[in-house]
Amino acid sequence: MKNYVKAIVAMTFLMAAVAMMPNVAKAVSEPANVKQTVGTDHSITVRWDNSIDADRYYVVWSEDGQTWSEPKNNFSKLQYTATGLTAGKSYFISVCGVDNMGTSTEDDDVYSAWTPAIEVVTAPIVSTVNGITTQVSSNSVTFNWIPVEGATSYVVKYYDSPIATTTDTQYTAKNLGEGYTYAVRVYAVRNSASGFAAQGGYYAGQATTTKAEVKPPKAQKANFGIYESSALAGTVKFVASDPSLTAQGYELDIRKLKGGKKVRTIQSSTNVSVSHSFKKNVAYKYRMRYYTVGNNGKKIYGKYSPYRYFCLHAVSGKKVYSLGGQSTRLDLKWKKVAGAKKYEIYISKQAKSGYKKIKTLGKNKKKYSFYKYGKTELVKTQTYYTKVVMKLKHGKKTVKNDTQSIIRAVAVN
Repeated sequence: MKNYVKAIVAMTFLMAAVAMMPNVAKAVSEPANVKQTVGTDHSITVRWDNSIDADRYYVVWSEDGQTWSEPKNNFSKLQYTATGLTAGKSYFISVCGVDNMGTSTEDDDVYSAWTPAIEVVTAPIVSTVNGITTQVSSNSVTFNWIPVEGATSYVVKYYDSPIATTTDTQYTAKNLGEGYTYAVRVYAVRNSASGFAAQGGYYAGQATTTKAEVKPPKAQKANFGIYESSALAGTVKFVASDPSLTAQGYELDIRKLKGGKKVRTIQSSTNVSVSHSFKKNVAYKYRMRYYTVGNNGKKIYGKYSPYRYFCLHAVSGKKVYSLGGQSTRLDLKWKKVAGAKKYEIYISKQAKSGYKKIKTLGKNKKKYSFYKYGKTELVKTQTYYTKVVMKLKHGKKTVKNDTQSIIRAVAVN
């Protein structure tokens, strides 16, 4: 290769010093279809078609298309790989063919012209993990990402399927459904003038479209109440339902009946609340409103219902009779409750049904004893169940107490 080095290469690098492409004699046809086939973040590979009259090839590369590297003997290979390059950058490659002329003496080698320089590109590196921010509406999601150094475009993929290529740093997915979760990967790409795309790493992001915010309806008295209560333990569980099926929970506002002082706010996302403690023999009023959760996470409330009322009334009772006699009576007693207007006495032979009202007493009464109900006398061998139903006064209205204590009369000699 003595003549090449002395005549051609020497001239090449003199010209390279002044930023010019190496020049060779046009005695061999140029390699055809030089193109990039691989582009990683630190390497590139180019391929070309075999030249019929070339036995081997030389490759040069440049960072600016003006100042070129020393020619690299690529022997008879039809591809060349350059490594140790910078990510997200353009380089330039040129190839020439060499004909040995059937001899082993380099002095007789004949060279083609250098191929027109082609731009080759390395893939950009995506270094930020959380590089995507999102904006959502009820039917679209917009993804915004941090620009990647060296990227000339971005490929947006839904799972593994490309859905968009853009030079912008934003992509909007449209015509989505409410509450729909949409996920993308945004790959950073550097494109060459010849059309090769070196695809680098990606940002991952997902977002869920919003749902139309729904204001729940006004609650009605029939929509809520007492699920379970215990005057003995002083506890109450509340229950509510939503016929419109739009609410995500409910809120109870509980106040003392006398004076209206607020004592508690209870929220529940299930129909039946957890157990709550209240003072015995205190009358309360309570009302309910539904809520939904808006797209910003804040609760949206409907209008309050009218008030309902409850009181954990402590009532005790016993059955009294003598062993030798037939006479049997039931003794009931209770605490006086502020706000009570009257007390109604009920009796039954069954715990959950069959109650008959036998007496209405004034608000100052605190006990009651009786030997019979109606014309039926009490029997000492019979188990009786009684309850004292308190009627409360709210303003000018007489209202119902939603908690009623049932007393199983215990025999006492």
